[in-house]
Amino acid sequence: MKSRNACGFGAGSMRVLGRASIAAGLLVALSTFAAAQTVPQNTTGRNPGTQVPPGIYIPDEPTAAEQTRLHSRTQIGAAGISAPSFKFGEYNGLNKFHAFAIGNFDYRGGASYDSTDAWQWRFRGSSLGLETRNGILDFGKQGKFQVRFAYNELLANTSDSYQTPFLGVGSDTLSLPSTWVVPILPQKNATALNYFALNPVTAAGSVYNSKGVLTAPTQAQLNAMAAIRAADLPAFRNVDLSLTRKRGETQLLFNPTASIDIPVSYSREHKNGLRTIGGVNDQNTQDSALLPYRVNWDTDQTSAAVNVKLHKLFLSFAYYGSFFHNNTEHMLWADPAVIGLTSALAEEPSSQFHQFTATGSYKLSRDAKLVVVGSIGRGTQNQAFINPSLSNEGALPFGLPRPSLQGLVYTGLGAGKFTLKHGKWELVADARFDERDNQTPLGIFLFQDDASPKTGKSPFSGLYGLPTGLGTNTNIYNNRSLSKLSYKAGGEAEYSFSKSEHLMLGYGWDRADRHCSYSWITCADAKETNENTFRTEWRKSKGALTARVEYAFSERRGDYNENAFLAETPMANQVPAGGASQSAYSYLKSTGLTGFGPVAGLPSAPLTGDAAIFTPNNNTLAQAQYGTRNILNEIPGFKRYYVADRNRNDARTQLLWLAKDKVAIEGSGELSDDDYLNTKLGLKRRTWWAATMDVSYTASEDLVADVFYTYDNQRLYATGDAFGSNSTAKFQGQAGDTVLGGPCFSTVAARNASAKIDPCLNWTHNDRDKIDTAGLTLRRKNLAGGKLELAGEAVYTRGRTENAVVGGSYVNNPLALAAPAPKLPAGTQAIFFIPAQNYPVIRNDEVMVKPSATYVISKAASLQGFYWFQRLSPTDWRYQGLQAGNKLNFTPTNETVPNYDVHVGGLAFNWAF
Repeated sequence: MKSRNACGFGAGSMRVLGRASIAAGLLVALSTFAAAQTVPQNTTGRNPGTQVPPGIYIPDEPTAAEQTRLHSRTQIGAAGISAPSFKFGEYNGLNKFHAFAIGNFDYRGGASYDSTDAWQWRFRGSSLGLETRNGILDFGKQGKFQVRFAYNELLANTSDSYQTPFLGVGSDTLSLPSTWVVPILPQKNATALNYFALNPVTAAGSVYNSKGVLTAPTQAQLNAMAAIRAADLPAFRNVDLSLTRKRGETQLLFNPTASIDIPVSYSREHKNGLRTIGGVNDQNTQDSALLPYRVNWDTDQTSAAVNVKLHKLFLSFAYYGSFFHNNTEHMLWADPAVIGLTSALAEEPSSQFHQFTATGSYKLSRDAKLVVVGSIGRGTQNQAFINPSLSNEGALPFGLPRPSLQGLVYTGLGAGKFTLKHGKWELVADARFDERDNQTPLGIFLFQDDASPKTGKSPFSGLYGLPTGLGTNTNIYNNRSLSKLSYKAGGEAEYSFSKSEHLMLGYGWDRADRHCSYSWITCADAKETNENTFRTEWRKSKGALTARVEYAFSERRGDYNENAFLAETPMANQVPAGGASQSAYSYLKSTGLTGFGPVAGLPSAPLTGDAAIFTPNNNTLAQAQYGTRNILNEIPGFKRYYVADRNRNDARTQLLWLAKDKVAIEGSGELSDDDYLNTKLGLKRRTWWAATMDVSYTASEDLVADVFYTYDNQRLYATGDAFGSNSTAKFQGQAGDTVLGGPCFSTVAARNASAKIDPCLNWTHNDRDKIDTAGLTLRRKNLAGGKLELAGEAVYTRGRTENAVVGGSYVNNPLALAAPAPKLPAGTQAIFFIPAQNYPVIRNDEVMVKPSATYVISKAASLQGFYWFQRLSPTDWRYQGLQAGNKLNFTPTNETVPNYDVHVGGLAFNWAF
């Protein structure tokens, strides 16, 4: 589920709104409280007093003398968690320990605020007891120099239920234990990998033999599969998937004169941990696995600038550099299907980027200002390709045009903005030019998909500078060096009817040009797109009411290119051997076809000449005739959403009513609607809307309450076509097995003759994500003689994801077999049509309660405490496919839906001096 107001929540695509939370019962005994800012939060309270754990206590009303003095504060304490949860601690670090230290500090020194001395320093840190700790040291002399040293850590947990049989997790080589036995289902195939064997229920299933007899596994076969489970299942062990980012930074600001400052900075970030990546095994059946992928990255960033401030002029000249280094070049893993074979993939390559920027700002008058910016940049990626010999499965490209990509991208930016205020008018005009010029050299890459063995002989083998020995399923591809030029211009005019009422009208134009350097044909899905946006905003305040309404309409149009895929296949511009008189591209031009070929079933008469070679039986462009194993062409009417013609409507409204002195009522709503009006296949519509109601009640200076409700709803509507290939086949299995079930055709021959345009293979997908969130916050101050403050918040979030589908697919009758199996009885369906069914609803329910308390011992000392309860209860059907024995050729991970029921509490002591 996706939500603009949302942060991560639960499994699957659901999200939990991170806006605020509801208060529940307040603690009655301070001994049960605990608090510390070091416990990062999943939710932030709407009321500052309800933040849990609360920060270091600061008196509400410091004296005048206290406001000029520098104060230092320390917070120390301890907290505990009932049951550490990987999901609950996804970003906050509360996932490992039953107990942890609370540590925050904020130390300041140097001259007081009312002193003539400009020297000051500050040293602060938080979350010292967790893996999200950070610290900052600042010192300097105002107007002369400032120095900062900073360090912080970030955590991102993914899963603690992931399992894998691979050894060497955390290295670049994954092996299988010596006890590993290839899982097979011997009653079906004595050698082919089949993970159904890992589940005793699916392993005991019967299969139809070649004679059409449903045959149960023999005892010997059952014993063999039991031995496989005994050997393989213990090999699956838990591996925690998480990433940790550690970042250090140094900043220096030097002021040689009052009008010049020179900022310089350097940072280094190290990201380490494990995530999953999809890998393909077995070169015959392309079995797959979610592999534990090592992340070991370093990123260095540096910047420097000279800023000059004159009377009306500001100038800045700056440099920025980024250097990414991957400490792991590649990854190898053993093939679970064929003992002794290995596969390989390259990890993210190291790269660097340099940019120079100049900025100028000139104040033309008191009410007019002009700002211009220009920059140039250069990015390179020149890491060597990994050696194909690393994989003995043949998974890597065997024909490389050069040792490395030699990636080279130039960037350029020019922008200007003019602002003017005249009487009741405020005017803004801006323009921007942005270029990404990809100068990476073009080259031909030869490879086999998923390490599949070569079959046949390519019609381009040994021709046009290519080596001999290429198969009909060998991919002969060019890389694509995609470049983009963007032009933007627009303006706004705002008129103030009065100090409390304003009306704005605006317009924006956005054009994007895309092309590929050195490509033999246009490579962009849309060479040019233009978008025009009209927007307006009205704001008014009257008495206790404040209202705001915004609306924007944009219209994007482009010249969609259905043959852009040909840029990847240089052989489409060459004549293949075997009788063709022209290239595939020349054939498409001469016939007016796209790569989909004729939108038709079988031709009335057999095709001859180039038509029989390039679009046999009126099917899609024959892959081997332009050097690809894959069907790359697009279906007529399909358009990629990011360049497809689109009308967009955006609206926002907000109303605030300050009812008397104690009640504030705020309502807001947002709507966004994208209509891909000329798209027949693909994403056709996206609609999102949300509404919020918030009521705040201030009974007194000491008691504040807030109640809110938010509803969030998003819909996606997409269509597609699972087209087949026309053929002359008239039966399935044996002659006479010709009956087909389904609403579109009644015979196998009729379906096969129109398989490419079969309407039953059209499908629609209608997704709906909706979130309801309701909450309450409370704060009560000045209890126990002004020494005690209580606060609380609680939230309930309910999320649902619904996936409705229309369509279906054909499935062969398992008894429709070739001889010696018997024929089907007369009238029995040889092929079934199975209508698509809606997916089960994905559910996420979360409850959170956070009461807290602060007890003031003296002006310098206080105690803070908190209790935090949070429960996540999701259901997600997609995890079923990850379990052992539930997929034919997917290495199981046995992951389960993350859920938790967590209690956290702690106590901290604050000291100010």
